[in-house]
Amino acid sequence: MARASNGDVEIEFETIGERDGVPMLLIAGASDQLIHWPDRFCERLAVGGCLVVRYDSRDVGLSSWVSEPYGIDDTAADAVAVLDAARLGRAIVVGNSQGGMVAQRLAIRHAQCVSALVLMSTIGDRREWAEAPEEVAAFVASGPSGCEAYADWFAGSMRGPETEDAMRDLGARSYDRGLNPAGVLRHVRSWSGTSWHNEIGSIAARTLVLHGERDDLIPARFAGEPAASIPDGELEILPGRGHDLPWGVEDEVADRIHEFVARPTH
Repeated sequence: MARASNGDVEIEFETIGERDGVPMLLIAGASDQLIHWPDRFCERLAVGGCLVVRYDSRDVGLSSWVSEPYGIDDTAADAVAVLDAARLGRAIVVGNSQGGMVAQRLAIRHAQCVSALVLMSTIGDRREWAEAPEEVAAFVASGPSGCEAYADWFAGSMRGPETEDAMRDLGARSYDRGLNPAGVLRHVRSWSGTSWHNEIGSIAARTLVLHGERDDLIPARFAGEPAASIPDGELEILPGRGHDLPWGVEDEVADRIHEFVARPTH
């Protein structure tokens, strides 16, 4: 593990793969710690030639827990700090759920840091999703105390039964590393008052949008907007999948990203 600094905020991160691999930064969703990116997924990306960087966002896990409100551009700046600390500068950026929103802001505000973009289970135009932030905040901030009880609760929350055992293990590991319910609410508030749909067309990085067909949290119909608005964007809907990407399809998603990254640019 290593640390990056953005002012007073310290960000915990780790790298997986060979130093000369293609840099790839993974940005997890609201309340999701770096371990929410499956080890199998990261290792397959690394075997395919990537140097994978995953990190705990501010207010999550082993990174700084803060009390002041912040915006999505602050969390995008945290990602820049991680790239700088890892001595990468520029990377393929993969963002999942809220991490996909941060990834879009990173590509808009810090285009020099993004060589390509992969958006998973996320949204570009949140205007028609106005009621969801409060619902999400209430959901992710809950959960019982005690590692075993929390792990059982986590396994039953918004993930499919095909990944139940893995989710129970992930819940236990997350509990042991540190849960911060107040930070989750600040995460959601960081973007709930911001709209960037008018700026998506300025994203120059070629972009792959991956979305589960059965995503109940962010329905698949929302995936088309960023794919259509980004000049070099493409969309792939994964049949039968929900909001739990890439869990359960780690190899498939990693290989699809490898194929996208390896494809010659226009």
